[in-house]
Amino acid sequence: MMRDRSRLKLAVAGISCAAILAFAGCGSSDDGSSSPEEQDPAEVAAIKAVGTKLKVAYDEGNAKAACRLLSPADLKTQFNGKADCARRVAALIKDGKASPDVDFTSVEVDGNRATAKTGEPGAGRTTYGFIKLDGTWYIKLDTVNPTSSDGGSG
Repeated sequence: MMRDRSRLKLAVAGISCAAILAFAGCGSSDDGSSSPEEQDPAEVAAIKAVGTKLKVAYDEGNAKAACRLLSPADLKTQFNGKADCARRVAALIKDGKASPDVDFTSVEVDGNRATAKTGEPGAGRTTYGFIKLDGTWYIKLDTVNPTSSDGGSG
């Protein structure tokens, strides 16, 4: 039960579904993404819009809207569907968990996958993974990776 609560926090942080989902496979090697000057501005804007929608949903207490931003696969594997996600995220919001940090300072798009980071190097930051399905960008919970200001996971 405590593990589920931890996993959900990251989802809301990740949805920051905020620091609850202690994901095992965070991080990846990024050897094939485009340089920032080659990024499609429309794709970057679409990914930033997902972050904005997450923050608005969380701040307004709209757990269902927050869960709609998660990849469909994550809704099945991390939760038992949309209803379970909404119930768990609503509990986090009710408990007063901090709104997720989704002020992305960098976005890198590589085909139907993307990475967005908050904060600055050397400071506390969170890396979010995204996947594009049928033209829509979703947060990929198993790639949400918060780090502390010393660069370690936390």
